[in-house]
Amino acid sequence: MATLTVDVPPAITTQPTNKVVVAGMSVSFSVAATGTSPLNYQWRKGGIVMDARTNAMLTVVNVTTNDADTYSVIVANMAGSVTSSNAILTVTVPPNITAQPQSLTVVRGSNASFSVTVTGTLPMRYQWRSNAVNVASATNSNLMITNAQTTAAANYNVVITNVAGSITSAVASLTVLVPPAFTLQPAAKTVMVGSNVTFTATATGTAPLNYQWRKDGQELNGATNNSYSRPNAQVSDAGNYSVMVTNLAGSITSTNAALVVNAKPAIVTQPLSQSVVIGTNVNLFAEASGTAPLRYQWRKNAAAITGATNNIYQIVNVQTNATAAYTVVVTNNFGSTTSAVANLTVSVPPPMLNLVKSTTNLILSWSTNWPGYTLQSSTNLNLAGAWVTNAPAAVVSGANYVATNGISGGQRFYRLKK
Repeated sequence: MATLTVDVPPAITTQPTNKVVVAGMSVSFSVAATGTSPLNYQWRKGGIVMDARTNAMLTVVNVTTNDADTYSVIVANMAGSVTSSNAILTVTVPPNITAQPQSLTVVRGSNASFSVTVTGTLPMRYQWRSNAVNVASATNSNLMITNAQTTAAANYNVVITNVAGSITSAVASLTVLVPPAFTLQPAAKTVMVGSNVTFTATATGTAPLNYQWRKDGQELNGATNNSYSRPNAQVSDAGNYSVMVTNLAGSITSTNAALVVNAKPAIVTQPLSQSVVIGTNVNLFAEASGTAPLRYQWRKNAAAITGATNNIYQIVNVQTNATAAYTVVVTNNFGSTTSAVANLTVSVPPPMLNLVKSTTNLILSWSTNWPGYTLQSSTNLNLAGAWVTNAPAAVVSGANYVATNGISGGQRFYRLKK
């Protein structure tokens, strides 16, 4: 008796289905088929036969993006074959940060920008955070902070998410520097010589603040605090003082504070005592220091001399009545001082006796500026008591005393005596 065997060709009852997996995971495709055994399976990727993939289930381990493709299987037996529909494998990649946001330091009012670079399956979703709190509308790979103020100083990071997962960036800090600004400017000072002077300035801004004081635009060595002191101020210290304050954000210079140092008068050149001859011109000189204007008043024997108000006092054609003790008082708005005494001595030299010879007479004369002199004559200088007074007698003639004596034999000597 003969047996009839009828082979049934394969028929797929369950098609392989599409898969979406994260890179690094495993994925399986399977197919169910009927038909006369044995059934043989051959999996294909992108239409290309896959070696040694001959089971009803295909498993791919440690999936990479290279595995993303269409997968199908051919089921065959002695009666024929059938090919499944394509199953699509989609491989998603979690976000991976390739460039972290970097910390920034900006000056207040500037713009600050953080950025992050990421690879992975698109689309990416970004959420920036400030001190772990979400920043509103900050959902791009770049975070721009315009006109940054100190309130924006914080620690920033970003959370990146896609279908495969999420990742959080490293923290990047934002430091906002504040330039110096004065809350107290140095003030002008007016002091007396010898006083202690202190200028003070106060500034705000990002620490550390560095101070440098200046006088008339020139830096003062060692003057690097918010206050500058000048002990025992002298006139040479007068000037315009200012301070420059700097920090990492910039610098600012204060207004000028004028220092005025007033000084009482002080005699720097004393008047000198003098001995002069009657009829000459005399200059008494003194020089003083101190805050202008300086006023001079010369004195004679402690009595003020009218009109003698300069540092030089001149006496023209000095007479014996000018012999005295002279001083000068120098005053200004802050005090006065009196010079040392300068003694003026006016001496009268002996008169000059003039002799004019005529044919019969000798005419002897001397100036009436020398009153009280008597004309004497002698015939012998070696004989004691030989001088004769009023021989001849003198009379006033104009500006001179005049005596006339007749010419006689022998020699005769004349002199004036007081």
